[in-house]
Amino acid sequence: MKGPAAPGSVVRERAASPAGWGSDPRCDAALVGSLVHARSLAGSRPWHCSPRVLRLIVALALSCEEIGALLSAAMGTDDGGVAGEPSGEALRVLIDRVLTDARAARRLAGALDAALVEGAYSYRGLCVSELAARWASARAAAPATEAAALLWASARTPSSPMRFLEERIADDVELRALRSIAASMRTAGARRTAGAPRWAVAGMRSRRAAGQPG
Repeated sequence: MKGPAAPGSVVRERAASPAGWGSDPRCDAALVGSLVHARSLAGSRPWHCSPRVLRLIVALALSCEEIGALLSAAMGTDDGGVAGEPSGEALRVLIDRVLTDARAARRLAGALDAALVEGAYSYRGLCVSELAARWASARAAAPATEAAALLWASARTPSSPMRFLEERIADDVELRALRSIAASMRTAGARRTAGAPRWAVAGMRSRRAAGQPG
């Protein structure tokens, strides 16, 4: 006869999560596989989340100037950071560097602590089911800093169930971002169509009907 699950186990904590999270064994098996590498690299870093979640926290919490300054410091350059919006490649390079450079990791953790100190404080000490309930009630309209604060509070906690929660939140945030981008593109397309001459609009519609690019 099997004994009770250990406190804080994935099974116990997942059962306490909101309905629909952790309910598909196939998804959970894939997620476990994706987190093995991140856990193997964890070591003494000041966070425990996957690189994907860390990248999302940085993008949500820090300004372009802050990301640029951290990247310059991590790369050992003195250009004062990148100008304008940092590219996805720049963010990837920063995350790659903090995963292998302890000093860069501590510097990034300090920047995230400073940026999220107020928001993350309200989540500190909560168990995974409490954090999941907080997110479930706020995810439809949570501002970027609140999502980042919750993720950062979770990432600071060395608990395996937290890793599942972080990936679920990251999925929600990415879906919101994609929907926002799609809505912006539709709006831009509508404005372009509204400002075009009637003959041009008719031409675009006919090309679309024929399956040609508009």
